[in-house]
Amino acid sequence: MRVPRAVLQIVGVVSLAGLALRGVDAVPGAVLGLPRGVIQCASVGEAEARLGAKLTLPRGLAEAFVWPPREIRYALRPVPALALRLEAREGAVSLTIYRSRGAAIPERLRPPGRAFHSLEVRVKGRAALLTTLTLADGRVWQDLEWTEAGGRAGLRFQGPTVELIRLAEAAMEGEP
Repeated sequence: MRVPRAVLQIVGVVSLAGLALRGVDAVPGAVLGLPRGVIQCASVGEAEARLGAKLTLPRGLAEAFVWPPREIRYALRPVPALALRLEAREGAVSLTIYRSRGAAIPERLRPPGRAFHSLEVRVKGRAALLTTLTLADGRVWQDLEWTEAGGRAGLRFQGPTVELIRLAEAAMEGEP
């Protein structure tokens, strides 16, 4: 059975249109340096409007870090998740808070790195995973991730482990 030439042409045009749309969809992320599906907000107000939720700094971190966040990113798939990059009130310390409504924080929200050490620890009685990793720029960071009501939370920090654990304890105390 021969497929009519018109059908092949329609299939070809639809395929090319699909590829073109996928390419156009990828342009904003490529220009901004964001993975596909990650959206960056210009303000806390914009993020709250898009997510339909109020964003707050956990009370335990308010005295050490500046609000509003320096950077706000979120993804809606595979689960709603948020990343807030904060700057310290004093010094050049940066902390990123991750929150997800799912069982895991989507990897595309985090700058990729190569993990070279992981250890299970307890923070305020909760099981947490502490991971040390190297990012593409060669700097060493630490992630601390735990389960909380309604999903997962985590911190990414460049500094001493004891300070990261203290920050996690402060974040847990201040959970809404």
